[in-house]
Amino acid sequence: MYLEPGGLVERAKPGTILIDLSSVLPSTPRKIEPKAKARGVHFLEAPVSGGVTGARAATLALMVGGKPSPWPGPSPCCTPWARMSSTWGPSARGIS
Repeated sequence: MYLEPGGLVERAKPGTILIDLSSVLPSTPRKIEPKAKARGVHFLEAPVSGGVTGARAATLALMVGGKPSPWPGPSPCCTPWARMSSTWGPSARGIS
C-alpha cells in the first residue's frame, strides 16, 4: 500500500504528511520512513490505544513515532475519536 508501485509514497506530493494508524511490526515504519523522506514526504506512524471501549467513548490515544516537526497534533479528522496524543521519538517508536 505504501511502497508498492503506484502506492502512497510514490503518489504523495512533496510536503505531504502520511500518518499510519495501524499496529504493525516496528520494521514496517522503519522501511517506509526513509523511502518517504527521499521523496520529500513526511511519514508518521501513530498506532492507537484504548480498544473498543475507547473508540466508543472517543478517548483513544495516539502514540506518534517520527519526526515531531510535521505532527500537527490531533487534527479535526482525529478529534472525533482520539483525545490525546504524544510523540515518542523517531519512526517505529510509537509502535515499539
